[in-house]
Amino acid sequence: MPLKLVLDPVARDSFTAPLLEQVTKDGLSFITSLSSATSEIKWAPLKTDVHLSTYRTYHDNGTWIARVIKVHADYGVIHRAMIDERVLAESEWLDGPKDTNEEMAVEEFEGGILVRDVRRFLHIQAFAGREFLASVISKDLLGADGWRSSVVISLPIEGEMVSESDVRGKYISVEYISELANGEVEILTGVCQSDAGGSIPRWVQNMALPGQIFNDGKRFIEYIRKQPVANETVDEKSG
Repeated sequence: MPLKLVLDPVARDSFTAPLLEQVTKDGLSFITSLSSATSEIKWAPLKTDVHLSTYRTYHDNGTWIARVIKVHADYGVIHRAMIDERVLAESEWLDGPKDTNEEMAVEEFEGGILVRDVRRFLHIQAFAGREFLASVISKDLLGADGWRSSVVISLPIEGEMVSESDVRGKYISVEYISELANGEVEILTGVCQSDAGGSIPRWVQNMALPGQIFNDGKRFIEYIRKQPVANETVDEKSG
């Protein structure tokens, strides 16, 4: 059975290199439709700031919100924050003081695909805590022109809940990082279809999501600008 960009949790032991390769291609095709005038997927603009914009589309029976960031920053710093040390970075720029984010396992598949299994607890005031189980799938790419890029996909996975008092949350996201010729890095990130679970109605979540994605983008930019230039974590452009 193919892996799909849907909210249904998948069995982690079903992952194979061919399935992961296909889902990264599907995710890349979906996210890059943001900049394609000929794509069948049409994105409606929502909000624009100096370095970021948000969009909405309805795809595969779900509402998706996209965030596009273009910023002058070191590619290695962004790669580290979004892939190599993602859990650590999110604990610094995204998570609240009571939230926890744990990387449980890392597995490398043929074709340079890395899968990191994560467990995340989010505490929401006046509601039960949310527990998310996900696999973060990443692959580094290198274009014919030598510019680097990476695709990152988070899929919900099956697994036991740690606490019966928490509610299982589900989310799916597709992210794409790419170097631009003008020295900027473009980050198509936070493209997600999310379900907090529990007693929060889905329509309330959908209303709140665009603002949340936009504000998270501003926080991410601030975080990136404070980081020291990273040692190279991916192949040099000439390699």
